[in-house]
Amino acid sequence: MGATDAVAEVNAIAVGVKVWLPDGGEEAYISGEVTSIEGDKVTVQIPGAGDKVVSAADCSLCEKATQEDMVKLNYLHEPGVLNNLQSRYGLDEIYTYTGSILIAVRPRPEPATTASFTPTQRNPRVESNDPKKPTDPP
Repeated sequence: MGATDAVAEVNAIAVGVKVWLPDGGEEAYISGEVTSIEGDKVTVQIPGAGDKVVSAADCSLCEKATQEDMVKLNYLHEPGVLNNLQSRYGLDEIYTYTGSILIAVRPRPEPATTASFTPTQRNPRVESNDPKKPTDPP
């Protein structure tokens, strides 16, 4: 068995493996556990929703832990990234890296428009910084 075969075996969908599935409801993805595989069809048990039969191509493998730097994720795909951000947010870890890029998840659910938000902040006057306006001669 070569190195490529070993990687393919570790990243394979198998019975007992946790996977992400696209969800047409409120959540973008739902997680479940593979209970059987028949050809290209995979049966996934979803907690509280029963079994769902899907194509193997629709399954994305789940991470076992969250990562501060998402470059370290074993499975770098949309459901994995979203779950990592959501899990870290739940731990009050609002900053997450992707290499040298910092992702900040907004720490408060309240809207940006509050009583302290004044009209001057919404429509600031920037005439003095306008690059098209001629400056006074020296």
